[in-house]
Amino acid sequence: METTQSARAQLLFEKEQLYRQKLTELARLERSDGVRRQTSSAWMDLADVLRDQGDYSGAKEAYQAGLEISEKLGDKREVAVSKSQLGTLARRQAELVEAEECCKEAITLFRSIDEPMQEAMNTHNLGIVYQQAEQWEAAEQAYQQAARLMEEQGLLGGNVSAAASWQQLAQICGYTGRHEEAEQWFRKALKALRAADEQPGIARTLNNLASLLANNPARLDEARAYAEEALAISESLDPAAMQIWMTYTLLARIADQQGDSSQAAEYRARSRQAYLASPGWQQQLQENEAIIYAVVEACITPELQDELEAGLEELIELGWEDLVEAIQRILDGERDEDTLCESLDYEDGAVIHAILEGIKEKG
Repeated sequence: METTQSARAQLLFEKEQLYRQKLTELARLERSDGVRRQTSSAWMDLADVLRDQGDYSGAKEAYQAGLEISEKLGDKREVAVSKSQLGTLARRQAELVEAEECCKEAITLFRSIDEPMQEAMNTHNLGIVYQQAEQWEAAEQAYQQAARLMEEQGLLGGNVSAAASWQQLAQICGYTGRHEEAEQWFRKALKALRAADEQPGIARTLNNLASLLANNPARLDEARAYAEEALAISESLDPAAMQIWMTYTLLARIADQQGDSSQAAEYRARSRQAYLASPGWQQQLQENEAIIYAVVEACITPELQDELEAGLEELIELGWEDLVEAIQRILDGERDEDTLCESLDYEDGAVIHAILEGIKEKG
């Protein structure tokens, strides 16, 4: 797992160096429109790599450098692509005003050069921006427009492409308490994805539909059946890419509601195991590094436990009572991970796992 992450980081680093070298070489050439276009393209490629490395500031500068050249060349399509990328980058940084502006500019440009696929994709992205801003009505309108464009043009399979917007519409309906409408949108998306045999999309939609139905005590059996079907698909694909631990968590929630506590505990255990087998939990270690370190140190040096109390109180205020209870049991001497994590979800379980590993290393 760590080797795979290191290999990916090395590959991105090598790509970055390649594009920087290319830019250096292009800078030595006589300035012609052809050289300028190659330079703009190299800036965009570098920006993509920097974005994937998490260097959003550097990526933004590179995108803007490419954009400036495209604007001078009057290359409307490349300007639109740059605006689209800058919009996505701004959204990831929660700079929603800038993201909205970039998306709208990209939509207008793609419409002017008659590229409905790109217009639809950026309209969908605009919906995501509005959704992040909790502007539900604006988000709903954007998703409906994006789906309409996909359906009308038959783009990338028409309904399959529109299914992404239908799923977002379902989420909006769910957020605003319109559960029947949400179910209709999920089912519409599921029908299109089944027709195309788009397995990852089918699994995700089944999960979403099951989660929605699990809110209704009268439909728990139906919800469980959909979640189990999603699980079977995810197991046949890449469990990490499919975030299979989320499906296990959903099944645990449903089993709890059905009074099947032993099955719920088993699903929670599978969820924790699947999460720890994925690269994603390493990021969580960084986010919870302070509390993990503090608990480990307090176990090694009991005199530090009083200082730890303030941190644990903050966790309780954040709603992490179960995690704090497990931490208290560690401070009292419990070291069996299965026992400590029995009632915990995958995120809390990962924190406990990291604490116990830290104690072993220190001991």
